[in-house]
Amino acid sequence: MRSLAQDDRGVGGKRRRVGYGVVRAWELRRQGAPIEAIQLLGEGFMKKDQHIYHVYILTNQHHTVLYIGMTGRGLLRIKEHIQKRYDGFTKQYNVNKLVYLERFTEVSEAIEREKQLKKWTRKKKIGLIEKYNSEWEDLLLKAM
Repeated sequence: MRSLAQDDRGVGGKRRRVGYGVVRAWELRRQGAPIEAIQLLGEGFMKKDQHIYHVYILTNQHHTVLYIGMTGRGLLRIKEHIQKRYDGFTKQYNVNKLVYLERFTEVSEAIEREKQLKKWTRKKKIGLIEKYNSEWEDLLLKAM
């Protein structure tokens, strides 16, 4: 289990798949994207024989709602929430901001962590977010 804040890997200039397209990290860097944003995008990359799973927390503009989810589709699922592509909780409560992200290589660990976080009190969830993202910045916007 690794949180975004603990992930200090370099990205290099390798081509990596993101959803349906291919992005080169060095191109993003050349365009002025901060290294943290490139690393966050790296969280959504899939290697040929390795699946990556994410547990994430989304919130709304005023931080009154917290939504916890798990995906094996990288940042694509998170973007679907934010773009309100489907009816449901995130659309109804205008959840539009990624504030916490953890990465896993085992689906069972990701599911277990999601269930664990959903049982926590709001105060404990806020403490987790503030430990790694004290300003409640939108991590997805930082990646763009």
